[in-house]
Amino acid sequence: MKRAYFVSLRHKIFWPLISIIFISHMFIYTALSSQIDQHFANTQLELHKRNLKALNGAMTTSYHKLLEVAQTISLLTQAVGKDQFPRHIEKVLESNFSLFQAQGMLDSAALYGADGQLIYAWGDTSERETSAIRAVLENEFPVRGMGCQSHCFRFLAIPQLTDGKVNTVMVLGRRMHDMLLDFKQLTGVDIGIAKASQGSWSDVSGWQLNFGQMTQRNRNLQILNILSKDVVGFEMDSLYSVEAFGKTYDLFFTVPESVQSNESIWVLISEQISKPSFFYSPYGRLLFVLLLSAFILGLSAYFLSCYLVRRINRVQQLALTHNVSELSLNKYLDETDELLDNLASIFAQTEVLHQRVSSAESRFEDTCSALNKEQELLTNLMDNTQSIVLTQNASGHIVSCNEFGVREYGCQGEIVGSSFSELFLAGEYNSVTKTLLEQFYLGHDTLIRQESRSLCREGEYHYLSWIHSFVHSDDGNRQPLILSIGIDVTEKRKAEERLAWLAFHDPVTAIANKRLFLEQLPEMLLTNGESGRSLAVLCCDFEGLRDFSMPLSASDGDHLMNSVTKRLAGCLRDRDLLSRFADDLFMIVLQEMKCVENASLVAQKILSAFNEPFVISDKRIAFDVCIGVSLFPEHGKTVAELVNSSEVAMYHARQGGKRGYHIFTSDAESSESDQSSFIMDFSNALEAEQLQITYQPVVDMQSEKVVAAEARVYWQHPASGTLDCNEFIDHVFDASMGSQLNESMLFEIFKQRSLWQFGRNKSLRMVIRLSRRQLQDPALVTTFRRGLALYQLPTESIEIRLDGEDVLSQRMLFQDLIRQIAALGLSISIDSSSHEILGSFIDSGCHNKRVRVSVDTLLNGDKKQQDFVRKLVLLGREMDMVFVASGVVSSEQVAELLSIGCTEGVGSYYSTARTPAQFSAYVESLDMLVTPEA
Repeated sequence: MKRAYFVSLRHKIFWPLISIIFISHMFIYTALSSQIDQHFANTQLELHKRNLKALNGAMTTSYHKLLEVAQTISLLTQAVGKDQFPRHIEKVLESNFSLFQAQGMLDSAALYGADGQLIYAWGDTSERETSAIRAVLENEFPVRGMGCQSHCFRFLAIPQLTDGKVNTVMVLGRRMHDMLLDFKQLTGVDIGIAKASQGSWSDVSGWQLNFGQMTQRNRNLQILNILSKDVVGFEMDSLYSVEAFGKTYDLFFTVPESVQSNESIWVLISEQISKPSFFYSPYGRLLFVLLLSAFILGLSAYFLSCYLVRRINRVQQLALTHNVSELSLNKYLDETDELLDNLASIFAQTEVLHQRVSSAESRFEDTCSALNKEQELLTNLMDNTQSIVLTQNASGHIVSCNEFGVREYGCQGEIVGSSFSELFLAGEYNSVTKTLLEQFYLGHDTLIRQESRSLCREGEYHYLSWIHSFVHSDDGNRQPLILSIGIDVTEKRKAEERLAWLAFHDPVTAIANKRLFLEQLPEMLLTNGESGRSLAVLCCDFEGLRDFSMPLSASDGDHLMNSVTKRLAGCLRDRDLLSRFADDLFMIVLQEMKCVENASLVAQKILSAFNEPFVISDKRIAFDVCIGVSLFPEHGKTVAELVNSSEVAMYHARQGGKRGYHIFTSDAESSESDQSSFIMDFSNALEAEQLQITYQPVVDMQSEKVVAAEARVYWQHPASGTLDCNEFIDHVFDASMGSQLNESMLFEIFKQRSLWQFGRNKSLRMVIRLSRRQLQDPALVTTFRRGLALYQLPTESIEIRLDGEDVLSQRMLFQDLIRQIAALGLSISIDSSSHEILGSFIDSGCHNKRVRVSVDTLLNGDKKQQDFVRKLVLLGREMDMVFVASGVVSSEQVAELLSIGCTEGVGSYYSTARTPAQFSAYVESLDMLVTPEA
């Protein structure tokens, strides 16, 4: 097969480029030429539009001149009376018309009466003016117009008023010659006016006679005749071109906008702007530029093709593997084929090298990927940890810091290079820490732990726990660095401080609690005993305070309690001690009294302070105060004696009325009979088994199954009505009948538990609440053993509920009792949110531990208290404690309590307290008992 001829690559590149350049330049030339012609036509049309504007302006100016002449004549007639006015105008025009005509101001003038009849006339007048006269008389407004006879003229009809009425009309006229000459001088364009014929105006046979007024009339009439030979009919506002006298003229027929008559035809004749010679025209310049551009581009294409061929030849020379001594041009089509043939062997060798490089790159990428993952892991670990991780040199200057440290203590530029001691150990608090760190810099230790208080970026002090250790590099040239890790322990320190404070203060009112009261009172007794001063203990009971605060919201309840505390504190001195024992019970210590009567004065002051009701959320709340007073050393020399005496005195104050105070007396003349009667009634109630017990379900909030029944004891007193156990238990124990009460109550609950046969009721617990006085019964543990044995109940079915404050008040006694109860296998629950209670609970040895916390404390208390209690819940759950929420009223609370960590709940949301029969029907109808574990 015959191969094609060899064609050099330079020709394959050069000639196609030259063809493309030529075609593109021809297209550009054609497009730009069309734009130039269009621009020239638009320029001509714009020139004619400007001429028309100038013509309208000249017409308007000519009318203004006539108006000025009329104003001049009117000024000469202002001093004449009404009857002499036409006659005076006649005199003025008669004497001055020749002057006006000679000066070229007027060619005609006329005066018409109010009936439209001609009175006087000067110069040429036209019958056509009568229509303008009627318009002036009707409208009482000047009218301008134009008329054509042998010549065209313009006129202005002006009404002359006397006493507000038109009595004459003055008409002033002027031929068009002056206006045509002004227009010619202004624009350089010839203009002519002809009277429109009655027939078609496009008939030009009479043009030579009609165009009586025209600039350069002889030449322009010949131009019109030449045009009439080429064009049969003409259109208004159209542009025509005529070749005459070796030139080209543009003719434009129109009627100006300022002429309000169709009696005339206007023609504008101007010499057409001649186009320059081709070389100086835009076409010539454009062609020259395009030819120059094509030459330069062609030359560039030639050099480009030659350069490319030279580069290919150089590459061919570098083809070391090519062994052909002579090349036959017939073998190839162009240089590229020759180049590809020569480089084929090179590509084969490069493929082998590429495979080797790919294998090396793959191993390198695997190594880099592993290193990057390790680096990302370290970076994320450093940046995402909530601890400060930094390095410093032996002089104490920071070398690097992680993202957390930069974010909390300054920008990267501020930390790196700064002194560690100046940034984190400033202030007197850190003086000891700074000294230890300086010794560490000297190499006395290789690892130290210390704590500092540092100022963060937001201006708050944070407590940091530091670990410093030396990190030595592999090469001995680099100095060793110090790795410092700082853990923020601010929340822990604050929690510890909060726990320490809560151990001795009431969280709502921020005053001393029962524990602090019992610790400080012995010191006060010792101080007052040595000084010989008197001391008084006041027991203040606010009857109904708890009942009023329960329906209120958490914030309103706290507000009410703080308001009560504030009023009490306002009645005391700074050195007196105010403490809160219970929800509605406050204890006061008045120390260093000069006389005992001051205690009565303070009690009276407190009673007066609570005469005014409290206003909480627009609600007026008032309650009664009963105060018991005991004096040291008259009514007791120990803490227990003084507190007990004040409580007895408060009880006597309550018996005397709903509000008042009572000072303790050793005789009980009035109360002994009442106490004896009360005890007799209670003894009869025990014998008749008149104690009433209700049960409220305790529910597993996750499964909504009943897991326990909480027992509540009531006594229907014949005189006082229904009494809660807390209202009569102190009297019962004071009468040494506490053991009988405990036995009767516990045996009744055990009996009811044995009577309930639900089929799957083995997991149902009976929750029994025991007060401080009940726990003081020495036969309590024995009573439990007897009851469990008598009714054959499993020990896990009984849960003892205790009050945390009672446990703290006599810790040693109650801890021993709790251990004995736990030894029986009974479950124990404590009502408290104190960390000390949790500590005591842990050491009790009880296997089933529950903590009862109110919903108000968990959800509605202040933010700090909520955070503290929730942390205690988390801590307790780690120690296998079960948290029970009391006072649950809604499903929203259930969801939030579950998220906090509470698993069981009791409250009106599930059920109120029920009689035994009602409780049994409730759980059986809803199948709410939990299935026991196998």
